[in-house]
Amino acid sequence: MLGPVFGLPAMAGTLIEIGFEGGHGTAAGMAGTFEEFNFPEGQDLALGLATVGILSGIVCGIALINWGVRTGKTTELRTDATPSVAERAGLVEKERRRSAGTLTVNPSSIEPLTLHFGLLAVAVLIGWLMLTGLQWVEQKLWADSLELFAHVPLFPIAMIGGIIVQALIQAFDREEIVDVQMIERLQGFSLDVLSSPPWVPCR
Repeated sequence: MLGPVFGLPAMAGTLIEIGFEGGHGTAAGMAGTFEEFNFPEGQDLALGLATVGILSGIVCGIALINWGVRTGKTTELRTDATPSVAERAGLVEKERRRSAGTLTVNPSSIEPLTLHFGLLAVAVLIGWLMLTGLQWVEQKLWADSLELFAHVPLFPIAMIGGIIVQALIQAFDREEIVDVQMIERLQGFSLDVLSSPPWVPCR
């Protein structure tokens, strides 16, 4: 429908899953692919859809939550529950604060943050090796008729690398040196950096 009705190129069909569902990080990661397919404005459109997705999710989500609270459809939130000043400000009250991570290794041997960041880097490295290998096989076998992996960005393959690293940790981490809270903080930091529009170069 986008082509016949609105006169858009076929690549516009990817904007929904890239921008609306994928978000700003996905849109930024697909910039090179849009360039290769002569649709550079696709990144700007995907960023716009990502912004619309976030705003509509916030507005519609808050409206749905308020409706659920007022009609008694929720079990966690109640109309008689008044949020504290700290909760309204987005802060965690002092008595409810918890550590962002646990020192599972001695900092004199290796900094725990470095260890956990290194595990994430290994996941990305595995993904890069997998993608490079697939692209090499493609060039040797069928690149003359069809190129698929040449246009695949790194981040979805890096997620497969993350699954492999997680499986190895679960199999061999007998001393439980990998702290889940530390990994979660690093994941949150990475997501904030990748999904923040100011970090994306504008045209």
